[in-house]
Amino acid sequence: MRALRIIGGIVLALVVALVGYWWFALRGPDIPYDVLDARYANAQSHFADLPGGVQLHYRDEGNAREPALLLVHGFGDSFTTWEGWVAALGSRYRIIRIDLPGHGLTRAPAGYTLSDDKSVALIHALSLKLGLAKFAIAGNSMGGGVAWQYALAYPTQISALILADAAGWPSTTLKSPPLAFRLLQYSWGRAFLA
Repeated sequence: MRALRIIGGIVLALVVALVGYWWFALRGPDIPYDVLDARYANAQSHFADLPGGVQLHYRDEGNAREPALLLVHGFGDSFTTWEGWVAALGSRYRIIRIDLPGHGLTRAPAGYTLSDDKSVALIHALSLKLGLAKFAIAGNSMGGGVAWQYALAYPTQISALILADAAGWPSTTLKSPPLAFRLLQYSWGRAFLA
């Protein structure tokens, strides 16, 4: 029993040391937006000033004469997640892909908290600004949850709803949210994950 405790203590110490190492190795300063813009923005990049002080980055690509398709990325991603879709569908659709606040090149005021309701409101404000009377919306993961909530809020505006591993549907097998989402509930958890 004593040997098991010693081995357990050693394993625990190694895990703590590895987590500590990765915490300091991966932690770095925020990259300024001008550096990010220089690296990721291009001629199709646009910024829309929207309610709540959000300056939303979006790309407007593809065939402007064809039906519009708006793409919403997942939690740990940005507009870049849709590169393959743009390549495959750009000749047949006008493709608008966005960065939600806290992701990619979108700027939000200090203290801004992302929620599905706010994301739906931002997409609606953008759709009005771009004159999108009717469009298809696709979302992946968190973006899928936003997409289906948008379709429920504005059904007459949506021509098609495309979901890829969408969030938000109650799980019959998941007893609690993933650890990252539980940590995000606390300020110390958000600081740790940042």
